Amino acid sequence: MTVVFKGEFVREQLTPFVYQQMENPFAKLNAENLQQLLQYNILCVFVHNSSNQNHKAEGKWVKKLAYYHQEQQSFIGKWYNFGHIDVAKTDLKQILQLAKIKQVEQPYILVLNNKNQYAKMINNFDEIETFLEGVADGTLPMDKLSK
Repeated sequence: MTVVFKGEFVREQLTPFVYQQMENPFAKLNAENLQQLLQYNILCVFVHNSSNQNHKAEGKWVKKLAYYHQEQQSFIGKWYNFGHIDVAKTDLKQILQLAKIKQVEQPYILVLNNKNQYAKMINNFDEIETFLEGVADGTLPMDKLSK
């Protein structure tokens, strides 16, 4: 199904951009790229495996992204949530609860696997909750997700 963003932007158009950013996120992380991604109403959660050898590098990148968002939030004028989720330590439902409290109009979630090989879009609160619960309890391994 094609997901329409604000009546004009579809998921198929967003995904290639996301892939491009993930090819080398450390080199491409800058204000221009972030602004391009932030203009879409996306609840963005980066899911990683804490045993991954790239854990520290990925953590620094996501923290940098979250810090940028926090500093620029008043400038952006819209609410977004960028979470660095360690599935072994974090109550993932908190992300959903916060999104509902903030009344996110389109609760899209962007999920990247621990090797940044693909992104998965989900646009329904119930589906998001089921997905996050599956990741948390191990019933939905990240490597089983469809592209």
